[in-house]
Amino acid sequence: MKKFVFTLAQLLSIKESMEEKQKAELKAVMDKIHLKTLELNKIENQIDELMEKKNKKLSAKSIILSELSEINDYIEFLDNKCSQIKKEIAELNIEKEKCQKKVLETMKERKALENLKEKQYKEYLTELQREQEKEIGDFVSFHTTLSNTGG
Repeated sequence: MKKFVFTLAQLLSIKESMEEKQKAELKAVMDKIHLKTLELNKIENQIDELMEKKNKKLSAKSIILSELSEINDYIEFLDNKCSQIKKEIAELNIEKEKCQKKVLETMKERKALENLKEKQYKEYLTELQREQEKEIGDFVSFHTTLSNTGG
């Protein structure tokens, strides 16, 4: 009997490649989210430090108006930067969800193909066993016929 060949092997291979590519895309988006989150945390820490510095100087009454204005302007600049990064993270999270859906769908398709491959392989084994049993039956019949005819 011929060797087992899965009829949709090429499609399965394509789905496996797609899944790997989509997982890589998902990882890249998650890495971007991680970096943006680190950047956001760094800026928020800067804001906290500036606020603490401003409050200390205000309570000690050792701050001049221009310095206070400078600190406030910089805090406002950092706040705006935080808002922008939060928007970017939100957009990246939407992209991440889309990537996750794609990966999940491709995984389902790949799994379905693998199940079909397994089913086809079991059918192949069943057919192989039938053929072997038929060959054994033919062999036994042939030898029985030879024995009966005196050959």
